[in-house]
Amino acid sequence: MIALQTNPDDQLPPDGYGQAHTDPPEGYDSWPEYMQDISAQAHAAMTTAANAAATSLLVFKSVHHQNTARVAEAMAEVLRADCLAPADCPYERLAECKLLGIGSGIYYGRVHAELWRWVRDLPGRSGPKPAVFIFSTSGLPIFARLWHRPLKMALTRKGFSVLDEFACRGFDTWGPLWLAGGLNRCHPNEQDLKQAREFARRMVK
Repeated sequence: MIALQTNPDDQLPPDGYGQAHTDPPEGYDSWPEYMQDISAQAHAAMTTAANAAATSLLVFKSVHHQNTARVAEAMAEVLRADCLAPADCPYERLAECKLLGIGSGIYYGRVHAELWRWVRDLPGRSGPKPAVFIFSTSGLPIFARLWHRPLKMALTRKGFSVLDEFACRGFDTWGPLWLAGGLNRCHPNEQDLKQAREFARRMVK
């Protein structure tokens, strides 16, 4: 059997980085140094993502057809946020929160009473507060900014900064509408949820 002799200097750098004798990328003295730096960057990115997940929170009320819950879940996919009903979210949860989404279905032209009470009773604590956005679903979302106004005013008085608002159509069987099969039966649809995700990405930026 013939033994093949190899020269350590002829060994290839890590896969994908060229042929033998290729110099390390600019700014690095060796391939091990480069690989160690890449590993550190990946770890930092994962840590940042984990922190974002821990500091985003959605508080919403969704009843009847779960329209708003579906929108909240789509946003939470992007934000990696926890989703809670007002009754399940003590105000202490806001201490570490950096981004807060507040959402509701619209009932008789108003957000749900439980969500409204939660916002109305927010403590006016000093110090940093999370940035806030508002979202809702309804049969007629063209009036959403009118319906959001009481929430926005209450949050502003408490010292919160409201970044933006989101609204989309939701299946509505209010009053006589149920006799005709309801309004927006197929909403929120996939296009609505796609827009909700895009809105969430803007909030992160």
